[in-house]
Amino acid sequence: MFNYDTIIKQLEAMSPIHQDEFAQKLIEKNSGLAAAISTKINIAHQDKYYTDTKAMQESLKLRGHA
Repeated sequence: MFNYDTIIKQLEAMSPIHQDEFAQKLIEKNSGLAAAISTKINIAHQDKYYTDTKAMQESLKLRGHA
């Protein structure tokens, strides 16, 4: 089991330079994982800001998608 709170706190504590270094090291060590995490974050962000609105939910319902 993973402690997500600890992982998030460690990432939050990173300076922008450390974030860049972490991203580069992750890409070097496991580029597939880096791409997967990046994609999942982008999708989650888009879902939160573009589909979690009342208007969008109503539109999805009208089209039979929700």
